[in-house]
Amino acid sequence: MGGCHCSSVDYPDRIEVENPGGLRIALDVMLAGGVSDARNPTLMKTLGLINACEKEGSGFDAMRRAAVDAQAPLPTAVESFGLD
Repeated sequence: MGGCHCSSVDYPDRIEVENPGGLRIALDVMLAGGVSDARNPTLMKTLGLINACEKEGSGFDAMRRAAVDAQAPLPTAVESFGLD
C-alpha cells in the first residue's frame, strides 16, 4: 500500500484529517457510534487484550465527547469519492 497515507492539517479553528481509504460502514452508522468493522480484526483483538487500543466502534464517540468537554464544535465527517 505504498503512497496511501493519512494526513492532517491544523487550522486555527479546526483540524482536518484525510484518509485515502473508504468507510467500511455507512456514514450514518459511523456517526451514530458503537459499530466497528476493523480492517484488521486480529490486530484489534490483540491490542485490546493488552489495553493498547480503545474499544471497537468508540473512536467517533470519543472525539464527540472530547469536543463537548472542551466546549468545541462537534466533529463532522464527510465521505467523498473521486478526485476533488
